[in-house]
Amino acid sequence: MSDSEADATIGKETEVEPGVVPDVAATETDAAPATTALPESCDNLADEDLANLVTAEEYLLRKDVQLLEYEKQMFLDLVHADGLLVSAKGLSYERVLLNILKVYSDAGNLLLVINCADWEEQYYKSKLDAKYVHEVANTATERERVYLEGGLQFISTRILVVDLLKQRIPIELITGIIVLRAHTIIESCQEAFALRLYRQRNKTGFIKAFSCSPEAFTIGYAHIERTMRNLFVKQLYIWPRFHATVRAALHPWQAQTIELHVPLSTRMCSIQTHILDIMNFLVREIKRINRTVDMEAVTVENCVTKKFHKILQAQLDCIWHQLNSQTKLIVADLKILRSLMISTMYHDAVSSYALIKRYRGTEYAISNSGWTLLDSAEQIFMLSKQRVYNAQNEFEPEPCPKWQALSELLTQDIPGDMQRRCDRLQPPKVLILCQDARTCYQLKQYLTQGSARFLLQQAMRHEVLVGKLSDKFGRESQTTAMAEAAAKADAKPKPASTVAAVQPAAAVAEAVVDELAQLLNETEDAEAQLQQQLFEESYMLTMTQPMQASDADPNASIFQIIPELEQFDVSAALAANMQPSICLQTFKTEREGAMAVEHMLDQLQPHYVIMYNTNVTAIRQLEVFEARRRRPPAERMKIYFLIHARTVEEQSYLTSLRREKSAFELIIDTKSGILMPHRQGNQSAYV
Repeated sequence: MSDSEADATIGKETEVEPGVVPDVAATETDAAPATTALPESCDNLADEDLANLVTAEEYLLRKDVQLLEYEKQMFLDLVHADGLLVSAKGLSYERVLLNILKVYSDAGNLLLVINCADWEEQYYKSKLDAKYVHEVANTATERERVYLEGGLQFISTRILVVDLLKQRIPIELITGIIVLRAHTIIESCQEAFALRLYRQRNKTGFIKAFSCSPEAFTIGYAHIERTMRNLFVKQLYIWPRFHATVRAALHPWQAQTIELHVPLSTRMCSIQTHILDIMNFLVREIKRINRTVDMEAVTVENCVTKKFHKILQAQLDCIWHQLNSQTKLIVADLKILRSLMISTMYHDAVSSYALIKRYRGTEYAISNSGWTLLDSAEQIFMLSKQRVYNAQNEFEPEPCPKWQALSELLTQDIPGDMQRRCDRLQPPKVLILCQDARTCYQLKQYLTQGSARFLLQQAMRHEVLVGKLSDKFGRESQTTAMAEAAAKADAKPKPASTVAAVQPAAAVAEAVVDELAQLLNETEDAEAQLQQQLFEESYMLTMTQPMQASDADPNASIFQIIPELEQFDVSAALAANMQPSICLQTFKTEREGAMAVEHMLDQLQPHYVIMYNTNVTAIRQLEVFEARRRRPPAERMKIYFLIHARTVEEQSYLTSLRREKSAFELIIDTKSGILMPHRQGNQSAYV
């Protein structure tokens, strides 16, 4: 172990004994100039500096350091030695990294953070002392000056490589480098090159790396060993969800969970079966054509998972130029069929029909692998139309199965539970978690407008022929309109800006153009751009009338939008509103990434959470959130899971858990037999 691998110094420019850190509060206002040479040992320290030094264990005892037991162990491991930390999704190593950054945030240290996303950079900057966090300058001269000031810098790898090659940065004075998303450094190469330049001229500075993607280390040959060699670290810290310390920290504080199995409609089940049949046929076909190519990862089970495109990329990228045109068409069609499966499961019937209908045209028929000619494909087209039109060809779209279950939760189950413990829940707050902005928008429209009106709007937006409304659908539309009129009449007068209203005609027309443009574009970038233009990632709703379980109409709108959330001021929205609050939130946002759920939990402090879609990361974030609060069982939040049992949705979730568990088992086996070179004297065995 080098002299600085166990250091976590926050005082003046000092090197201390392993596991010893100075007191942050006592030293943050007494930093020496960054150009002062570092003393070689603790013998040269002043008495006041020695009094400020604390061990890593003593640092964790401070009141402002609130970490769970497994997070404390993560912190101690990385403070005492360089290494690569691989954690399970949702275990939030971000707090561990934040405390490490706080420990080293001082003018006497020069700490660099690389491979960091924009939302991560903003999160850490908001939590750290601003005087020690420096912005990356635009000019080379300015950057050279900022480097000499010390402190903490979030820097892009490209700029770091250029400055290292041009010797604009004092490499010998770098305290250490922290690498995020360590599983990507082999593919990008730039991070590995920057670390090699750093290690060649700085043998004592530390390197600490983080990753929350264990599956990535199972792709390719000896991925974990090559990653550690490129990071110049010898220690591997593995933190799966089944780790004994993690289980001991989370299990005693488990929230109350209720799993609701929502059955699919008969037509949805049939569509799912036919899509799986076509996928199975295409998988067999691609393996028949390419008998000499390893296609082990190309399975129907993997085709329906979220990371199917990454699995295909890892499996086929190196031989893509060798594949024939038919194989490439099959790969493209598998991605299309997966999108049709997702649309059938999660989108409304009208949107799903509009998406499936585009693949029946002659333009697509001549550019696919031939799956549209199969009998199963014909059944898919027919059943999708039957979900929108009845036997008399009248417009009568079927609602999503989860809509009814969600309405019953919000109007019956949760109000009933509120009455049993009303003294502690005033006003009640409900958090609904969705997989993407499209689903979030769908639920917002359904809750504020009712199913009939929303489906009619979707038909106009997607240019689906409405023709004649069925009697049943016409009555539902009339009921919704009457309920909204009554709610507006009973409600107190409010400014126009605070009442939920239908989009203006011009806005609707613009949305129609954007939506149709997206439907004609097959790229994922177009989908992301559409979501930015049309959908939002968070909505805050409140009640417009009291919830009466006895006469509740599932098609009636009893919710309206709280406008304060548009400025991301959740606290103000809740303070100004004493009605029950319902927050719609995606698992990830462009602004906050995977931390969006954790941030919303801290702000909203919900009493109830409804998992409209399943997500491994979000479920574990809920576990960690409840473990931090350490409340008695009666006061813990209730979590409802809405899941289609024995469907692709459930299978995809179970596959994600299984793949993560298998990845950790492989990493553990690899660690037991890994051989890493040791340093001799002051020389690194890597360079």
